[in-house]
Amino acid sequence: MTEGSKCSVCGEILVAQEVIPKLTPFETEKSGWMKESGKWYYYVRGVKQTGWKQLGNKWYFFKNDGSMAANEWCNGYWLNKNGTWTYKKKATWKKDKTG
Repeated sequence: MTEGSKCSVCGEILVAQEVIPKLTPFETEKSGWMKESGKWYYYVRGVKQTGWKQLGNKWYFFKNDGSMAANEWCNGYWLNKNGTWTYKKKATWKKDKTG
């Protein structure tokens, strides 16, 4: 509840108290992107994510310590300076007279 106030003489309420909703544990925990000591992390309910994660339409790789990989190879995939892996087709299968 907020403090509110009332008249010290007659007790009339001048500013009514208001209920402040209690935060759930999930609302008090870190969520989303956070930059810490120069490294980027992605949190879900207070937990640093690790491994491959698709966020929106982009793929990211988070190391064992939770930091985002960038400008490096991870599991055979190149991650750009923003940490995203974007696949571009380099070849496709074509059917011809022999199969």
